[in-house]
Amino acid sequence: MDDKTPSLVATAAAAFSAETSQMTPVNESRPISSVRLAVFASGRGTNFRRIYELWQAGAMPEIELSLLVCDKACGAADFAAEKHFPLLLARPHDFPDKAACETFILSKLREKGIELIALAGYLRLVGEVLLSAYPSRILNLHPSLLPAYPGKDAIARIYAAAENCGGVSVHLVDAGLDSGPLLAQEAVLLTPGMSLEDFEAAVHRKEHELYPQVIRQVAAEMAAEKGRKSASQETASQTCRNPVQDTCDPHRIQRDATKQGREENC
Repeated sequence: MDDKTPSLVATAAAAFSAETSQMTPVNESRPISSVRLAVFASGRGTNFRRIYELWQAGAMPEIELSLLVCDKACGAADFAAEKHFPLLLARPHDFPDKAACETFILSKLREKGIELIALAGYLRLVGEVLLSAYPSRILNLHPSLLPAYPGKDAIARIYAAAENCGGVSVHLVDAGLDSGPLLAQEAVLLTPGMSLEDFEAAVHRKEHELYPQVIRQVAAEMAAEKGRKSASQETASQTCRNPVQDTCDPHRIQRDATKQGREENC
């Protein structure tokens, strides 16, 4: 695909940049307790497509899928454009450095109220700008049983090494390469005679099962934490409205003093 002439993708990305504040999510039944999610992708977008389809079907009520971020024209961007889904195309070569690119992305994430990020085939290391803005709130999906086979082309490398199995890992993102704390893993058998294509398809099927489950769990925990904070703030607010506060009301004190003075004069 030509990065410079993706008409449909470019149109969708331009529309997002011009109309971010006016866009509404595709799913209009957002629960109050859901968490706004952005997906980052660089490739075919099979995991983004799966998340989108589950969310549209109401099978991921813990999230509000709000934005796709791509670093180039790709299959994921094409799918978002076809669905008229909010798409941010942020090509690193359009910025002076990584920090400038991530600062631009961060501004758009904040405009959309994004609370959680899921990397799905995003082939760039996340830098300090986004890591500091979303501590422990950036997830990544990797097609191996980490810490084995980090980095690119993990499926092909596992197959070439004739391992007995590969797998899928979901982890929190840190400054390293696929090195953050693990959240979940599942193995995928590599049986004798299995072709690379069959093994890759089996890994992707496992990805499509595991990643949405973990995203839902993390989002549910975040929503529960928001609920606890909201309840705590409400309790604090009620305490501030306690009638005891009235004893410190300067207007009441002045009225009482005036009344007392009148009674004494009588």
